[in-house]
Amino acid sequence: MLLDPFWLALLVKIAATVSVVVAASLAIERGGPYWGGLLCALPIGAGPGYVLLALQEDARFVAASALASLGATIAVNLFILVVVRLAPTRSLLVTLGGAVACWIAIVLLVRPIAWTAGPVLLANLATIGACCVLTRNSERDVPARRAARHWLDLPIRALLIGCVTAGIVTASRLLGPSLTGIALVFPIAVASLTAITHARLGGPAAAATMATALRAMPGFVLALVTLHWLVPIDVVFGFLAALASSLAWAGAMMAWRAYARPALSAAG
Repeated sequence: MLLDPFWLALLVKIAATVSVVVAASLAIERGGPYWGGLLCALPIGAGPGYVLLALQEDARFVAASALASLGATIAVNLFILVVVRLAPTRSLLVTLGGAVACWIAIVLLVRPIAWTAGPVLLANLATIGACCVLTRNSERDVPARRAARHWLDLPIRALLIGCVTAGIVTASRLLGPSLTGIALVFPIAVASLTAITHARLGGPAAAATMATALRAMPGFVLALVTLHWLVPIDVVFGFLAALASSLAWAGAMMAWRAYARPALSAAG
């Protein structure tokens, strides 16, 4: 049963999502929202899924899937925007409810579009740019609050995230091709991290985390574009280049942070 492509993909999705969210939540608690948001936007969750896809399908199929994912990423960017705007003053239920409603509406709008690489890249960068302007006061350090933790906290956290992921992916198998595509691009890692951060550290910490994730999203977009362009040429090179582009953006963000913080402190 576990060798069936569906179940193997499900296990990979669960493992990747749990790893990203647990690691990011620990990074927030120990180092602050910036590091959790940066980690959340890396293609750690989507990457294993694409590797598995490449083992089952040809390069053209992988390239087409990356292009479709780019279209859906527009909705993810706006999902994050809603979280940043609502989290500081609204409950977790209202925050995630509003974000999910926005995501569904945008996905339904962008899915029918026959995207090509150039327009969907520009659409993503324009969306991210506008969202960054709208959240320019949200990306700030929130003092990390050490929440009391029981030894069962991390296992329970991982179990809950895994159950939610399994439910979404399993249900998608029954929804038909169109709704399956919608269900499978749901930003489960972002939603799970928002829920954990909001519940444990408060709305402002969740907003600051997602504001950083939003600014790290160009790295994710670059990874998908690189995958779309280079996988048809060479699969291994395409994957390595996609990972390198994402890491390069993350490295640039960290370098800018190291440069800007002393300057801002001196100005203050």
